[in-house]
Amino acid sequence: MLPHLPPDAPLSAGLDCSRTRERLAAFVDGELAGFYDDDGRLQTAAVQAHVAHCPPCAQLEQQLRGMRRALRALGVREQQTLQAPPSLRARVTAMFASSPTHR
Repeated sequence: MLPHLPPDAPLSAGLDCSRTRERLAAFVDGELAGFYDDDGRLQTAAVQAHVAHCPPCAQLEQQLRGMRRALRALGVREQQTLQAPPSLRARVTAMFASSPTHR
């Protein structure tokens, strides 16, 4: 577990570590765009500002980004290696083509 500032530690960024960490995965995935905090501040801006001044949260952001890249690469690799053989794909395609419910 990474050390971090206490949840009530005020930072100029407007978010504490606890609130930032709640939003960090969504931030890394690009899911905070257009969402505002209770104080009217864009969540992406608040997270960016906090991460810029908090090394532990910045480290967690980098770890999440690395994990996201690894999962994306794994998905691509599995997609390439776990394809059905051409003969099976041809049989399934033919089966659906001859089915009266799929015409």
